[in-house]
Amino acid sequence: MNDGSKENLSEFNKKYSDKITYISKENGGPGSARNVGIEEAKGEYIAFLDSDDLWREDKLEKQVNVMNETKAIWSHTNYLLFRDRDPHHVYKRIDVSDFQGMVFPKCLLSAPIATPCVMIRSSYLKENPMMRFLEKMRYGQDSFLWMNLAIDHSLIVVPEDLTKVRIRGINAAFRAKVQLQVKAQLWEHIKKNPTRYYGKGKMDFVIRSAYQYCFAANKIVEYLEKKNYVNKYIIEIISKILYLSPYLVFKIYYNFL
Repeated sequence: MNDGSKENLSEFNKKYSDKITYISKENGGPGSARNVGIEEAKGEYIAFLDSDDLWREDKLEKQVNVMNETKAIWSHTNYLLFRDRDPHHVYKRIDVSDFQGMVFPKCLLSAPIATPCVMIRSSYLKENPMMRFLEKMRYGQDSFLWMNLAIDHSLIVVPEDLTKVRIRGINAAFRAKVQLQVKAQLWEHIKKNPTRYYGKGKMDFVIRSAYQYCFAANKIVEYLEKKNYVNKYIIEIISKILYLSPYLVFKIYYNFL
């Protein structure tokens, strides 16, 4: 999938045209590109790989075998984090072996699910067109899909380090401003369909309150940005202060679910 890149890929296409289906589209962001991929996919399973990240050679085989055995709708794997251009310099291992089963609403507090680690049954996605990445979210568009999958289906883990995820500079996931924005955008969708997300075994008062707080805090940050009262550095400091309370709630409450 070429999401608006101007790079000359003629040699690449010539080399791999008999092995891949190449699709070029106007830039619409990762959510848009992945959704097009879902629509065009012909296989039994769908997996996601950005140009930044790497799969171990046996990743797909191992994951397909587990999903065939368990009849699972979706699964994910352990992964390794590496910086910039050196995939051999792994600085952190993410073990997700405990993050399995019915992970909603736990995934709203902390979700160690990396997109290149996920595999989903193609037939399920095609039969449920609402199960898609949220395209208008610049960050966290994958969180929306994981949240909706987790409500209805058990998550299976392949507890092996089958994926390497590249971290460039200061990753967005570590920025408080981005975290507030993602939680606020997710809350906009959650509150539109309370019967799906609220109730016993779902999203209780504590989690809802933390998300509502993030929504309000994000409005404050957006206002300060719009008025140009402070620079980006100060905005991030303010975001960290505002995000501290819900962050602690998410961190502590995670252990009770």
